[in-house]
Amino acid sequence: MHISERLKLVCEHKNWKIKDLAELTGLPYRTIRGYISGEREPNVEDMATIAKIGVNLNWIVIGEGEMFQSIMQIIDMQKTPALWTGVFLI
Repeated sequence: MHISERLKLVCEHKNWKIKDLAELTGLPYRTIRGYISGEREPNVEDMATIAKIGVNLNWIVIGEGEMFQSIMQIIDMQKTPALWTGVFLI
């Protein structure tokens, strides 16, 4: 399964339209549409932004773990956002 398919599943699970995901993340509608359609892959910054709304990046990228983060993971991520974006720079 690809990132685009997992993003579709997130939207289906939450009953979100592309517009909803764009508004929640603050990313442009066309960008989200491109990710969901598979036309483009999210960059590091956009992946971190998607994680800030509670989506588990491990699940999005490699399909492991739960679809959504626990509340404690979200709180920790908000305290140290640089660590989350740095994970994908390795």
